[in-house]
Amino acid sequence: TLPLEKVSSYKYLGVTFSDDLTWNTHINTVVSSACKSLGYIKRNLHSTPHCVKLTAYKSFVRAKLDYANFIWWPHQAYLINKLESVQNKASRFISHDYSRTSSVTALKTNLDLCPLAERTKLARLVMFHKIYYSSSSFRNHYCQPPSHISLRRDHSQKINPLFARTNKFQNSPLSLAINNWNSLPEAIALENNPAKFRDLCKAHLKSVFR
Repeated sequence: TLPLEKVSSYKYLGVTFSDDLTWNTHINTVVSSACKSLGYIKRNLHSTPHCVKLTAYKSFVRAKLDYANFIWWPHQAYLINKLESVQNKASRFISHDYSRTSSVTALKTNLDLCPLAERTKLARLVMFHKIYYSSSSFRNHYCQPPSHISLRRDHSQKINPLFARTNKFQNSPLSLAINNWNSLPEAIALENNPAKFRDLCKAHLKSVFR
């Protein structure tokens, strides 16, 4: 048998895990790959209609930023901004508007491109919804009701938040998913149909983020 080599990071199923339990390496890799794809689109589609550019961005660039995002999405503002900067550059290219006085937020709104953080939160909630309305042992272990539910602040499907001693665990996918779930309106949390739940969440998050 060969001894296992010790490495600082390892890519598994498209996600790079690091020995320091951070996602910096993965995020840098994703941003680099997305920027290369965006550069390719800029070189080859610069004269095409904006609808073609938009479709290409969603298919070849944003798809990379979305892949497994609810697992590795950072809580640090500088990393979130780094990821969003790719979409900002794409929005200016698609709109053919590089003016410093133009609002990139307005450009994204006109293109119906929501913030990547919003898309991540939606993906996280959709995934957790599948867990919550399943009968798996994972659900039974982690989705425990709290000792008290406030009729004024909480919905009836509230889950007991995970106790976190460290910042990393507090911002882990499951901990964030439970916190996001607990902040949903009652009507959305009660919806057990996956497609309807996604539509309700999408509309709700759109009103929260904008």
